[in-house]
Amino acid sequence: MHNDNLPMQLTSLLGREQETAILHKLLCQPEVRLVTITGPGGVGKTSLALQVAFDVQDAFVDGVFFISLAAITDSTLIIPTIAQTLGVIESPNRLLLDSLKEFLRERQALLLLDNFEQIISAAPLLTELLSACADLRMLVTSREALRLRGEHEFPLSPLALPDQSSVEALLQYPGIALFIQRAQAIQPEFQLAHGNAPAVAEICARLDGLPLAIELAAARIKLLSPQAMLVRLKDSSLGLLTSGARDLPVRQQTLHSTIQWSYDLLNADEQRAFRWLSVFVGGCALEAASIATSDQSTVIGDKEQATDHWSLITLDLVTSLVNKSLLRQSETDSEPRLTMLETIREFGWEQLTRTHELEDARRTHANYYLSFVEEAETYLTGADQKTWLKRLNREQDNLRAALQWALEHHEGEMAQRMAGALQPFWLTRGHWSEGRRWLEESLAMDSGATLAPAVRAKTLYAAGMLTRFEFARARMLLEASLTLYRALAGKTGVLMALVELSRITAYQDDQTAKKAFLAEAASLLETLPDTVVKASAYSDLALIMEDLGASQYPPETARYLAESERIQRALNNPTGLALALTRQASGALFEGEFTLMASRLDEAERLALELGDERILGRLAGIRVLHAVQEGDFAAMRLRLLDSLQQSVNRGNHQVPFWLPILAAVLHGQGLDVWSARVFGLADTLPETIQLRAYAAAFKQRFHISDARAQVRAQLGDEAFEREIAAGHRLRMEDLRTIPHPLETAPPSTSSGQPASSSASSESLTAREIEVLRLLAQDLSNPQIAEQLVVSRRTVDAHLRSIYDKLGVKSRDAAIRMARERGLI
Repeated sequence: MHNDNLPMQLTSLLGREQETAILHKLLCQPEVRLVTITGPGGVGKTSLALQVAFDVQDAFVDGVFFISLAAITDSTLIIPTIAQTLGVIESPNRLLLDSLKEFLRERQALLLLDNFEQIISAAPLLTELLSACADLRMLVTSREALRLRGEHEFPLSPLALPDQSSVEALLQYPGIALFIQRAQAIQPEFQLAHGNAPAVAEICARLDGLPLAIELAAARIKLLSPQAMLVRLKDSSLGLLTSGARDLPVRQQTLHSTIQWSYDLLNADEQRAFRWLSVFVGGCALEAASIATSDQSTVIGDKEQATDHWSLITLDLVTSLVNKSLLRQSETDSEPRLTMLETIREFGWEQLTRTHELEDARRTHANYYLSFVEEAETYLTGADQKTWLKRLNREQDNLRAALQWALEHHEGEMAQRMAGALQPFWLTRGHWSEGRRWLEESLAMDSGATLAPAVRAKTLYAAGMLTRFEFARARMLLEASLTLYRALAGKTGVLMALVELSRITAYQDDQTAKKAFLAEAASLLETLPDTVVKASAYSDLALIMEDLGASQYPPETARYLAESERIQRALNNPTGLALALTRQASGALFEGEFTLMASRLDEAERLALELGDERILGRLAGIRVLHAVQEGDFAAMRLRLLDSLQQSVNRGNHQVPFWLPILAAVLHGQGLDVWSARVFGLADTLPETIQLRAYAAAFKQRFHISDARAQVRAQLGDEAFEREIAAGHRLRMEDLRTIPHPLETAPPSTSSGQPASSSASSESLTAREIEVLRLLAQDLSNPQIAEQLVVSRRTVDAHLRSIYDKLGVKSRDAAIRMARERGLI
C-alpha cells in the first residue's frame, strides 16, 4: 500500500494551529479509532483534516489515504470507493467488504473520509471495518456526527473574529490573514492599511469567519476595493440573510448568501456556465465543460469551426469562474480537470432548479457520457487502452449519475447502451458487483419488446460475463443473448455467446452442452474475419479445451493460441496479446519448453505492467511459482507463493485453496514438516470452488501433492500430524508470513499446537524480510524497494530495522554480507 494519494494543499492553513495540535494528539492515542470533524459547509473541515493527515503520516507505517465522498449519494458505493482508493480488487465470488477487511486487517493505516454527511446511513459499515481491523483509524469530515459507538466528535468553529481595529492587531486574526492571502493571490500589490482595515474587518465579521465565504469575497478584489465590497455586501441579500432556506443555521445562510452575492456579480453567460457546470459530479474534463458553455441550438459553419468557436468561449468562461473562486482547476495525467467545492455545487444545482434547466442539463449530461463511453469502448482493445481506462476511472461519478438519470427517467435503451459499453471496463477493473447491478437494473426496465434487439442482446451478454460465477443465472442470460444474436444473424455476437457458454458449462461439468457449444464456436470461428473478438475467442477456446490431466496439451490448443497472438499483434491490442502470451507461457511450462516460457512471460509481464492489469500479473506470478516448483528452487518458491497467496487474498478470488497445498509441499521440501502439516490443515478449511476443482486435481497430481502429504504424516507420526493439522485449522492467512527460514527453523510445536518459544525462533527472518534482503542485495534504495513490494517507505524502514536486529548488524552492507554467508540470498 502506498501513502501518496493525499492531495497537496496549494495554500497554507491559517489560524488552525490549536485545532491541528488537538487532533494530532487525539489520533495518536491508542484508544481513539474514529474522529469526526463536524461543522457547517465552508468552515474548513477538509483543509484541517488534510493538514492533520499530513502531520500524522509518520504514525501510520502503512499509509494515510484521502477518500473523497463528495460525489457519492448512494450509500452502497462507500465500500467500492474505499476499495478502489486502496487498490483492493473485487472478486466475482466474494463480498467486497470481506476482501477489504482482509486487506486492512494487519495494516496500520489512517483513512480520511471526506464529506460523509451525504451517505450518513452507511456509517455502521465504518464500525464493522474498525472492529475487523485492529490497527485501522479513521478521520472523518461531516456536517453532522455519525453517532457511532467510540466516535470522538470534534466540532469546528469558524475562524476567530477581530475585536480591535488597529492594522497591527487585525493582522493577528486568521480570518483577516486569509482574506489578505487570497486577495494577494489575485492582486499581489494588495496590502492591509489604515484606510481599508476597518472594511476588511467588517467583511470578515459579516461573513461569520467562514473560510470559504471569505475566499469568495477576496476573489473580487480586482473589481471592488474592500470599502466598495462592503457596500455591495450590505446592499445584497447577505445583509438581511434572506437568501436561501430559512430553516438553515445562520452561518449556513451566511455562506449561501455569499455564494449568491458572488453569483449575482457574474454576467449572463458566466451564470449559465456556472449553473450547468454544477451538473457534473466529481468534476469534469475541459472538453466536457463545453456542454455548459455552448448554445446547443447554434450552428456556426461546419462542425469543426463550431467546435473551435465553443472551445474558445469555454476557455474564457472557465478561466473567469476559476479567477472568481467558483471553480477550481487541477491537472490529472496532463489533462486539465475542473471541480467545484460541494457547497458551491449545491448552490449551482439549486439555481438550475430555479431556472427550470435542471432536467435539460441532466439529459445533456447523460447524452454526453453515453457518447463518451461508446467512444471509450472502441479504444479499450487497442494501443490507447491504458489512457482510456484512466479516463473512465476519472469519470466514474459522472457515469453513475448518467446511468441513474437514465433509470429514473425510464430511458431503457440509453441505460442498456451505456451499461453494455461499460462492461469491458468493469471486467478489466474488477468492478463485478457494481457492473452487475447496473446491467441487471437496465435489463429489468424492459422485457425486450420496445428495445432494439441488438442493444438487448449485447446487454444480456455483458450481464452474463459479469455473472459468470453464478452459473445458473449466467447461463440463462447468455442463452437469452445467444437466441437474440441468432435471430439477428449476428455471427460475432453468436460467437461471443457460444464461447462464454462453453466456459460456463465447463464449470457446471455439463460435458454434453460444453462439447456442443465448443464445436459450434470452433466451426463458426474459422468463417469470420480477423477481429479482436475472433482473437479472444481463439484464446478462450484454447483454455476451455485444455485437459490438465493429460500428459500433453490438445494439438489445437497451440494453434489457437498462435492465431490469437497473431491477430492481437496485428490489431495492436495489448491486453489480448498479454493474455495470449500468458496462456502460451503456461502451455510451454507443462511441455518443458522453458526458454519459450521465459520469453512469453517476460513480454506478457511488460505489457501487463504498462497496462496496470493486476489480473494478468497475478496469473504470470502463478506460472513463475509453478516453474520454481519444477526447478526445485524452494527459496524462490516460498517468496513467489506467498506473494501469489497475498494477491489472491487481496482479490478475494478462488485461487487461495489452490496455492496452499503447493506451499505445504514446498515447506516439506525445506524440511519444515510441522509447518507443512499446518498449512495442509489451513487448506482443508477452504473449500475448492467448482471452477477450480479440475485444475487443482490435475496440479496436485502433476506436483505430487498427495505424496508430500503422506511423507509429512510419515515423518511426524499419525498423532503429531493430526495435532498439527488441527493447529492449521486455527491459522490465519497472515500467519504464513511468520513461517521461519529453514536455516533458522523454529522447534517443533508444544502440545498446544503452537511453536515452542526459543531465542532461535524469535531471531528467524520472515519471508518478507528475506525478500527485502534480496532487493537490498540488488542495490535498490529504500523507496525503490517500497515500489517493488507495493508498500510504504516506512514499512521498508521497519523491515530493515528488524533485519538488522535479528542479524546483529548495523548497516546495509553488513546485512547483505551476513545473509550471503548464511545462504539466505
